[in-house]
Amino acid sequence: MRPRLLTLAAIVISLLAALGDASVAVKPDEPLYGAIAEGMWLRHDWVVPMFNGLQAWYKPPLLYWMAMGVMSVIGPSTLALRLVTVACGLMLLWATFRLTRRLFDTDTAWTAVFLLGTSLGFVEYSRAYMMDLPLAWLYVECCDRLWAAVMEGNRSAWIALGAWAG
Repeated sequence: MRPRLLTLAAIVISLLAALGDASVAVKPDEPLYGAIAEGMWLRHDWVVPMFNGLQAWYKPPLLYWMAMGVMSVIGPSTLALRLVTVACGLMLLWATFRLTRRLFDTDTAWTAVFLLGTSLGFVEYSRAYMMDLPLAWLYVECCDRLWAAVMEGNRSAWIALGAWAG
């Protein structure tokens, strides 16, 4: 159990290290999505994403809403934006663990978490304010709920599946 917790702690530390450093732009679209979320937060507009005075329906608004929630607590900053995707990355690890344990066993689930959590792509996208990690997290949640509903006959999983699928 101890090596598993140490691995998980190392993953969390790697995701949080220098997270608020604005000079480290991971992806070119990150400033665009950040500006949209910050603009919505400043206007108190939870409905219409805007960029340079034009409607910006580039991505689903879920990412902007999550960022607005964090900005309401700690204010607008690069850290506030990136905390959203770090949280989604951690939720993706948790969802991966649950789904893999459901399909196989606990040891395999920990292996899946280790492989995902230490992969360069996961770390890179967890630290960038982009829609990729939230969508990956919700996709795995849907897979987990679908398996529970169909293969295990869990009727309440259908409701959860509808909520995760949006």
